[in-house]
Amino acid sequence: IQTPPTVRKRAGATLSALSTFAPDQLFNQIVKSIVEEGLCGSRYLPTYISALAGVSRSAGHRLGQQWLERIVPVLQSMVKTESDRDESDANMEVLEGCLMAAESICERCPAGEKHTDTLFAMCEQMIGFDPNFADVMDDDEEEEEEEDFDDEYDEYDDADDDDTSWKARIAACKLAASFVHVMGPREIAEKVLPLLLSRLHEREEVVKLEVIRSMKAVFQSFSSKNDKCSN
Repeated sequence: IQTPPTVRKRAGATLSALSTFAPDQLFNQIVKSIVEEGLCGSRYLPTYISALAGVSRSAGHRLGQQWLERIVPVLQSMVKTESDRDESDANMEVLEGCLMAAESICERCPAGEKHTDTLFAMCEQMIGFDPNFADVMDDDEEEEEEEDFDDEYDEYDDADDDDTSWKARIAACKLAASFVHVMGPREIAEKVLPLLLSRLHEREEVVKLEVIRSMKAVFQSFSSKNDKCSN
């Protein structure tokens, strides 16, 4: 019997809420169930990833290294597997969910700092993930193609009505902004800001807006840290 999507979504939300105040034994049982039963080939994989992201947001302080050392490699593996598929086969819901879970780990899990390099590599891989459009141009060709830029985008807008890869790119932008919780100012300036700046040419307006929001969040974190130092 197939469980309706709405029921699965509510069950995941219930686990997220329960993880906040559940005794340690029950909390570990919840996480174990998600990791061992859900993230290892379940046909309801997107639901389990969403539940993991919810648990990370609600009770990230309870996810210690013993869990993150199992969770992060699985997320990394799933992102690589799905992004390597043909665009018609890639599960955008899985990709988006993995990035949202990674964002929650950065924001809510103190133990997540140890996994910064792995999570940032995921972000780098997915922030430009656009299988239906090759946005890399040679510098010599860029000026020649500038006049046809609008027409070219119109073509892709017409052809990619079913393209949902923009959701994964938005999730990657939000993940990029979350690194302010686990990186120092210098590392953010050297890694995160250049990565976001490189996406200002994004073809989807909704993603471009998220790039700008993420940059704003990063700059605000700099301002906040400077204020604390001055006080």
